[in-house]
Amino acid sequence: MYSQAFAIDPIASGLSPLSRSLMPQDGGPKIIVLDAARNLIQITAGARAMLAKGTVLRRCFDQLATVTRGDAARLDAALKLAVAEGQAHAAFEGDGEPLDADLAAVSTDGTCVGHVVMILKPALEERRQRLCDAQARFGLTRAESRLLAALFEGCSVPQAADRLGVARSTARTHLQRVFDKTGARRQGDLLRLVACA
Repeated sequence: MYSQAFAIDPIASGLSPLSRSLMPQDGGPKIIVLDAARNLIQITAGARAMLAKGTVLRRCFDQLATVTRGDAARLDAALKLAVAEGQAHAAFEGDGEPLDADLAAVSTDGTCVGHVVMILKPALEERRQRLCDAQARFGLTRAESRLLAALFEGCSVPQAADRLGVARSTARTHLQRVFDKTGARRQGDLLRLVACA
């Protein structure tokens, strides 16, 4: 996805404190490589600076941690989906500015998924634009778009129904109409369509 080169900070590389102090502290792509158990394998300088702020995601004993329980559930679900299907998307709220993450599974030995690459970016404007693009592209109604937005933010269908103040059966009907209009068959496929819109 990124064509520019970036420096990765190996977690267990044993870099000297001087070497670490010379690395950029912020800016650049925010990329994290981790395993399915949230153990940090590698991080870019931009991601390291973002984790140090600790407003959405943070580093805790060389593991990726979240600030809220809801974000923890979204992170675990996205990691599971990335390992199962090769890629996933997650939206985190935390205590600060919302954050979007695209996840892609990578094989370390050519046969099975060993690590997940997570690309982080600010969410609000990009999320709104993606949802508007999807609404126009697929001819979604306002109700369908609101449900899609809730799902895109990491809600389950029952959570989205509660959040939108509609019956769960109504939310499932809206979701089926969104599937029909987009050609998606699963929520993971639907969220990838929106993420790429």
